[in-house]
Amino acid sequence: MLSGLPQLANKQFVIGFVAPIILFALSLGTLDPELLKQVTRGLGTGGDNLIDVVLTILALWFGALLLMLANRLIIRFFSGYLWPLKNWAGQQALVAECAQERAWFEANHPTVLTLATTDPAVRSYNARLFDYYRRFPSSEVLVLGTRFGNAMRAFELYPDRAYKVDGVALWPRLEAVISKDYLETLGDAQSQVNFWVNLSFFAAVMALIGPVPLLWAILDGTITPTLDKSELILLWLPFGALASYVSYHLAIERLTELGERTRSAVDVFYPTLISKLAFERPTTSDDREALGNQLEQTYLYYQPVVRPWEPAGSKDGE
Repeated sequence: MLSGLPQLANKQFVIGFVAPIILFALSLGTLDPELLKQVTRGLGTGGDNLIDVVLTILALWFGALLLMLANRLIIRFFSGYLWPLKNWAGQQALVAECAQERAWFEANHPTVLTLATTDPAVRSYNARLFDYYRRFPSSEVLVLGTRFGNAMRAFELYPDRAYKVDGVALWPRLEAVISKDYLETLGDAQSQVNFWVNLSFFAAVMALIGPVPLLWAILDGTITPTLDKSELILLWLPFGALASYVSYHLAIERLTELGERTRSAVDVFYPTLISKLAFERPTTSDDREALGNQLEQTYLYYQPVVRPWEPAGSKDGE
């Protein structure tokens, strides 16, 4: 465990988790001026008290650590696996959009086959198809309730579409053969996704809790609703909602970039994994599907590989 501590101070941790926590703490300062003073002092902008600096840095680091531990849950929420995004009207709209896109491709595919590859219509078709596979899984039944979740599922399903092996089960094995430099590249892309997802989450939280103290005071009769001094907290509702919306779409944009890098990792390093596992490299689509099925049975259901996979047509025992 201690050997992993240096990773909690690298740039990926700072970008993905520390930076959102700092922005969230500064935002909370609009609700509690004393908290804002403490954060600014701790960051070295409001004083030179060493104890304040150390305590603030430790608090922010611990908050970032908790955020990292909760990140998978946040990602699953934004992906549409959890209530209320798991089953809602927006999912049906995305299913309809996916079906409409697939119908368009099926209707135009015969015409495209008759045209030259340099024809503008073919280029437009290919560009639309490329965009579709970046945004949606291969079937309407796999569509999730958010665009973020569908963009993630699109590249998670790529190994199955290309090599007939489950991508989620394949990835931990594939990481063992991916070069250190490329893993760093993937980590950098993932940290940017984490940054925007966490920022969107915190902005949504601020939009919800920001007006609460003021509204409570208004209902209690303590103050009258005006837009001066602390009453500006009311602006957190539209501002937080807008910031959450923009950050969410920036997270999707960075996620599609991560998806392209992940697909590249599968294409480049999957043959290396096959070699490391002492399997023969498939030479036909049937061989590739047979190997994928064998690995999938092993990785998903822990079924033992009876023998090293052999190309189609080889004789048992030879």
